[in-house]
Amino acid sequence: MTSSMRKGGIEIFFAVCGLAFILAGFSPMLAQDEERMRERPDEGRFKERAAMDVVSFEPHMFAADSGLVRVDVLYRVRFDFFVFTRDFSADVPSYRAHGELLIELIDSTDTSVSRKVQAIGLTAPDNEVTQLRQQYYQGAASFVVHPGRFTAVYRVEDNESKREFEDRKEILHVLPFKQNAIVRSTILFVEPLTQPESARSFTALNNNNAAQFSKNTGTFIALKDEDTPLTLRYSLTQVMTGDKERSIVQQETTATPTAFRHSQLRLNPANTGNVEYILDSTAAASVVYFPLATSRLKQGRYVARIHISCGDTATVSKEFSIRWNDMPLSLNDLDFAVTAMRYITTDDEYDDLRSGNRESRIRKFEDFWAKRNKVPGAAYNEMMTVYFRRVDYAFANFRTLKEENGALTDRGKIYILYGKPSNVERSLAPGGPPKETWTYASLNKEFIFEDPSRQGNYKLIASETK
Repeated sequence: MTSSMRKGGIEIFFAVCGLAFILAGFSPMLAQDEERMRERPDEGRFKERAAMDVVSFEPHMFAADSGLVRVDVLYRVRFDFFVFTRDFSADVPSYRAHGELLIELIDSTDTSVSRKVQAIGLTAPDNEVTQLRQQYYQGAASFVVHPGRFTAVYRVEDNESKREFEDRKEILHVLPFKQNAIVRSTILFVEPLTQPESARSFTALNNNNAAQFSKNTGTFIALKDEDTPLTLRYSLTQVMTGDKERSIVQQETTATPTAFRHSQLRLNPANTGNVEYILDSTAAASVVYFPLATSRLKQGRYVARIHISCGDTATVSKEFSIRWNDMPLSLNDLDFAVTAMRYITTDDEYDDLRSGNRESRIRKFEDFWAKRNKVPGAAYNEMMTVYFRRVDYAFANFRTLKEENGALTDRGKIYILYGKPSNVERSLAPGGPPKETWTYASLNKEFIFEDPSRQGNYKLIASETK
């Protein structure tokens, strides 16, 4: 491909789409799902995993009566952990899966203190993996224990495949919340609210201690029940690779807390689909909601340091991550992402993006999209997201026997540059090769592809502007 063709692709793509450019920092995160590693041929090979845990458990602690501590273990299992089979008894197409979940606390003497076993029954309209990956089985289990050191055992099993996830390594240090101590819980992340003072229920993020990419984060903490004025300040620090460096990304900032006096958060027993907390207004404690300004943070690891003054003073910290859960899959591999940009770069830009060590290539990738950012400093880049979602679609839908990566085919290129056509007409003339005509009505454009080998290897043979 010539420089002029690439340059033309840039001009056409950006002129036509007219979407807002919003920078999203590229920082791939490892996860446990091997099935989401997709092999690419040659220079477009996936080498990294998607930024998402298939199974996650997230413990939170709240002071209880008589020196005890309530431990809430939130759990989430992605649907594609299970094997869904057809339910032929249903009137409409339906699929079902069954499994079992176990959470057990074992004390320092290797004695089981408490265990919860939950039968799992799931339904889905189809068993396509791409659809199952977007749904989650969520819930929570509560344990009331004495302070001490516990080992948490987590296990999930799929009845159909006998696939099992088990983790016996989580150590829970259940610390005592002293009667006169100002802080009475660990920190809980919830969906952000615009009017928290009028809310009585709150949805936990339940994202393996991660905040949502490009959004602020609702934050709860329980405090000693006092009617004294409350002030709250926080700072945010990014933890760099290898824990060797830290960078302050949010200087100490005064938050606007919403205090719920004489209240405590309790798990809603009627939870359906999400993990929801409700306010118990009979408790001898107070809970405080405040927003963390995380909407502009890149993916990565962070520490929130929170200073509280309410009669007494206290400082607490929480390590968390920023995660873009529905990030385009093609962004999980830097090399593949750069390869997919060959249609919107000049020769020099493309070669530069592929040169240097990993850190410099990530920086140049970010800079490329930052220059096209109409909202400087924002985390979510709409143009970049649209582009790489098209790459994902092209990779899977236009692959051929000769080219495993559908993004590198002629149809893949046109789809990436222009999106879904308004009309696709297929024709097969006697004695002639199959043809496809893609029409973009709003652009007054038409592209004609031909498959001379009759093996799905469509080539672009003509393009017209009407």
